[in-house]
Amino acid sequence: MLLVQSLSLGSVICILLVQIALSAQGARETGKICGYLFAIFGELWLYCWFGDKLTSEGENLTLAVYDAVTSLQECPTSIKRSLLLLMLRSQRPLCITAAGFFPLSRESFVSILNISYSCFTVLRNFKEE
Repeated sequence: MLLVQSLSLGSVICILLVQIALSAQGARETGKICGYLFAIFGELWLYCWFGDKLTSEGENLTLAVYDAVTSLQECPTSIKRSLLLLMLRSQRPLCITAAGFFPLSRESFVSILNISYSCFTVLRNFKEE
Protein backbone atom coordinates (compact mmCIF):
# COMPACT_ATOMS: atom_id res chain seq x y z
CA MET A 1 0.00 0.00 0.00
CA LEU A 2 2.80 2.41 0.84
CA LEU A 3 4.48 1.71 -2.52
CA VAL A 4 1.33 2.66 -4.40
CA GLN A 5 0.87 5.71 -2.19
CA SER A 6 4.49 6.86 -2.68
CA LEU A 7 4.33 6.39 -6.44
CA SER A 8 0.99 8.15 -6.73
CA LEU A 9 2.12 11.06 -4.56
CA GLY A 10 5.27 11.43 -6.67
CA SER A 11 3.14 11.41 -9.83
CA VAL A 12 0.73 13.97 -8.41
CA ILE A 13 3.64 16.24 -7.46
CA CYS A 14 4.95 16.03 -11.02
CA ILE A 15 1.54 16.77 -12.55
CA LEU A 16 0.92 19.70 -10.20
CA LEU A 17 4.29 21.20 -11.08
CA VAL A 18 3.43 20.90 -14.76
CA GLN A 19 0.08 22.57 -14.11
CA ILE A 20 1.73 25.43 -12.28
CA ALA A 21 4.37 25.93 -14.95
CA LEU A 22 2.23 25.60 -18.04
CA SER A 23 -1.44 26.25 -17.41
CA ALA A 24 -1.84 28.35 -14.27
CA GLN A 25 -3.84 31.39 -15.37
CA GLY A 26 -3.85 33.53 -12.30
CA ALA A 27 -2.60 33.97 -8.78
CA ARG A 28 -5.76 32.43 -7.34
CA GLU A 29 -5.49 29.24 -9.39
CA THR A 30 -1.76 29.02 -8.71
CA GLY A 31 -2.42 29.46 -4.99
CA LYS A 32 -4.92 26.60 -4.99
CA ILE A 33 -2.52 24.31 -6.80
CA CYS A 34 0.35 25.29 -4.47
CA GLY A 35 -1.83 24.61 -1.42
CA TYR A 36 -2.66 21.16 -2.73
CA LEU A 37 1.00 20.62 -3.58
CA PHE A 38 2.06 21.43 -0.01
CA ALA A 39 -0.60 19.05 1.34
CA ILE A 40 0.88 16.29 -0.83
CA PHE A 41 4.40 17.19 0.39
CA GLY A 42 3.15 16.99 3.97
CA GLU A 43 1.55 13.59 3.52
CA LEU A 44 4.65 12.11 1.91
CA TRP A 45 6.90 13.78 4.49
CA LEU A 46 4.92 12.26 7.39
CA TYR A 47 5.35 8.73 6.10
CA CYS A 48 9.05 9.22 5.50
CA TRP A 49 9.74 11.09 8.75
CA PHE A 50 8.04 8.48 10.94
CA GLY A 51 9.76 5.69 9.01
CA ASP A 52 13.12 7.33 9.65
CA LYS A 53 12.24 7.88 13.30
CA LEU A 54 11.32 4.19 13.70
CA THR A 55 14.64 3.12 12.20
CA SER A 56 16.68 5.39 14.48
CA GLU A 57 14.74 4.30 17.58
CA GLY A 58 15.31 0.67 16.62
CA GLU A 59 19.04 1.34 16.44
CA ASN A 60 18.92 3.00 19.87
CA LEU A 61 17.12 -0.05 21.26
CA THR A 62 19.83 -2.32 19.84
CA LEU A 63 22.57 -0.30 21.52
CA ALA A 64 20.67 -0.26 24.82
CA VAL A 65 20.25 -4.05 24.78
CA TYR A 66 23.92 -4.67 24.10
CA ASP A 67 24.85 -2.27 26.91
CA ALA A 68 22.43 -3.98 29.30
CA VAL A 69 23.79 -7.46 28.63
CA THR A 70 27.26 -6.61 29.87
CA SER A 71 25.97 -5.12 33.13
CA LEU A 72 23.48 -7.86 34.10
CA GLN A 73 25.71 -10.76 35.07
CA GLU A 74 23.81 -11.60 38.27
CA CYS A 75 20.29 -11.47 36.76
CA PRO A 76 17.98 -14.47 36.56
CA THR A 77 18.12 -16.71 33.52
CA SER A 78 14.69 -15.63 32.28
CA ILE A 79 15.84 -12.03 31.93
CA LYS A 80 19.02 -13.11 30.17
CA ARG A 81 16.96 -15.27 27.80
CA SER A 82 14.66 -12.35 27.03
CA LEU A 83 17.63 -10.10 26.32
CA LEU A 84 19.12 -12.77 24.09
CA LEU A 85 15.90 -12.93 22.07
CA LEU A 86 15.87 -9.15 21.83
CA MET A 87 19.49 -9.18 20.64
CA LEU A 88 18.66 -11.76 17.97
CA ARG A 89 15.67 -9.74 16.77
CA SER A 90 17.61 -6.51 16.71
CA GLN A 91 20.09 -7.87 14.16
CA ARG A 92 17.56 -6.95 11.46
CA PRO A 93 16.86 -3.21 11.55
CA LEU A 94 13.32 -1.97 12.02
CA CYS A 95 12.08 0.01 9.06
CA ILE A 96 8.90 0.76 7.19
CA THR A 97 9.28 -0.19 3.55
CA ALA A 98 7.23 0.45 0.46
CA ALA A 99 6.45 -3.17 -0.49
CA GLY A 100 10.04 -4.12 0.27
CA PHE A 101 11.42 -1.95 -2.56
CA PHE A 102 12.77 0.95 -0.52
CA PRO A 103 12.62 2.06 3.11
CA LEU A 104 10.60 5.14 3.89
CA SER A 105 13.12 7.59 5.28
CA ARG A 106 14.24 11.16 4.78
CA GLU A 107 16.53 10.01 1.99
CA SER A 108 13.66 8.33 0.16
CA PHE A 109 11.57 11.51 0.58
CA VAL A 110 14.27 13.51 -1.18
CA SER A 111 14.62 10.80 -3.83
CA ILE A 112 10.90 10.86 -4.58
CA LEU A 113 10.99 14.65 -4.88
CA ASN A 114 14.03 14.47 -7.17
CA ILE A 115 12.33 11.92 -9.42
CA SER A 116 9.16 14.02 -9.52
CA TYR A 117 11.13 17.12 -10.44
CA SER A 118 13.06 15.22 -13.11
CA CYS A 119 9.80 14.02 -14.67
CA PHE A 120 8.48 17.58 -14.49
CA THR A 121 11.48 18.96 -16.39
CA VAL A 122 11.11 16.27 -19.07
CA LEU A 123 7.41 17.03 -19.50
CA ARG A 124 8.06 20.77 -19.56
CA ASN A 125 10.72 20.33 -22.24
CA PHE A 126 8.31 18.28 -24.37
CA LYS A 127 5.69 21.01 -24.07
CA GLU A 128 8.14 23.74 -25.06
CA GLU A 129 9.20 21.89 -28.22
